[in-house]
Amino acid sequence: MDNIQQIFDTLQEDQEITIKDNKCSNCDKPSKTKISIKNIPNFQHIFIISFNCQQCGYKNDEVRFRKEKQEKGIKLQLKIDHPQILQYRIIRSQLCKVSIPELEFQMSTNKKSCINTLEGFIENIIDELSRDQIERKNCQGELYSGIQYIIENLQQYQQNKRLPFHWNMDDPSGNSFIISPNQSPQDDYLNIQYYTREEDEFETIFKKKENPQQKDQIQEESKPKQQFYLKIRGLPFQCTKSDLINFLEMPRLKKDMLTMKFQQNGLFTGEAYVQVNSIEDLEYLRTFHKSQMDHRYLEIFNSCFDEYNKAQKSNQFLKKINPQIASEVGNINEENEYQCQQQGVLKLRGLPWSSTEQDVRTFFKNNSKIKTIKFLYDDTGKAKGQCFVLVKNLETAEKLKQKFHKKSLGSRYIEVFICNQREYLACFQKTYTERKRSISP
Repeated sequence: MDNIQQIFDTLQEDQEITIKDNKCSNCDKPSKTKISIKNIPNFQHIFIISFNCQQCGYKNDEVRFRKEKQEKGIKLQLKIDHPQILQYRIIRSQLCKVSIPELEFQMSTNKKSCINTLEGFIENIIDELSRDQIERKNCQGELYSGIQYIIENLQQYQQNKRLPFHWNMDDPSGNSFIISPNQSPQDDYLNIQYYTREEDEFETIFKKKENPQQKDQIQEESKPKQQFYLKIRGLPFQCTKSDLINFLEMPRLKKDMLTMKFQQNGLFTGEAYVQVNSIEDLEYLRTFHKSQMDHRYLEIFNSCFDEYNKAQKSNQFLKKINPQIASEVGNINEENEYQCQQQGVLKLRGLPWSSTEQDVRTFFKNNSKIKTIKFLYDDTGKAKGQCFVLVKNLETAEKLKQKFHKKSLGSRYIEVFICNQREYLACFQKTYTERKRSISP
């Protein structure tokens, strides 16, 4: 069809030419293309290129115009409040933007100019939006939900169940139009406005249209990468994002691709969500299912954007409702490896079950730098023979460990270890009862 412009120049009104040496873009078999010129009342002459493959049934109607742009741009608004209006014919140029305000739905410029009934356009939009919905549902849940909402409403428009709605068109080239069945210049359902366009803006759009390869390249570069999500359950309560990345041996997994889930008290739940950009990374992470991290067995499940996003929003909410929670969540979630508020934390093991807070203070010779003592209990409420001791700073913790490690309390040798505050905070995790696995108040 290299001589298409010559055909346009010689074609007369209501004349039709058939080109036989075309191949179908769908099945690659020989087929025919018909070219005709039509006079649209109150608009202009248009060329209609109709392709209909007899082999596979593929159809395609394209529109060409004598001039690439008219003197003014055009805006059209069609109100659809009864089924007959769905049969209005729509001429949409490449530069025409379409919107349905009731759905907050917009379509930008098109690859080609085309003509169809409004019902046909809606059917094409539904087909286009439905094409990748199965993949979106598995890996882009929020996007899937938004698109599914539009699809369902468009289907109801087709079935005349949610009328009225509006079909708006804005074409800076002035080459778009809406044709009523009676072709009357006066139509109560159609509002037409002409406007003076900004020529610089139009030329920018027009140049992009003239160079489709560059346009496709820009669209490809700006196209978001496909993303996949996993949920990891059973992580140690003191686990950080750095710990998880190191355990998974995946340096390309960045901290902003991980979301650690927290409770309202600001403590880690042992669950995390991971975002990756390829099937290969997804399959690699699945190999860690049932693997052991410290003393915990990890479980890995498929997840979706909705769950990932929900965990992120929950963390953001926690940071707002309470400054203390905000501090704990912020330090843990942002992976600040420095211990919280620079406090030193000691853990004592081997205590007599009957030990009291005063016994521990006596063990440390009533050191004035000891701030808080918390005993650990099992699910039955029985003492574990362990406790945490918070002291003024890390330097104090180091000194107390060196001086009192393996010293005796009564008939027991006491082990003294330095731990970070994450391990201390993790002991506040609540189980299905209020605080069975807990520490002393």
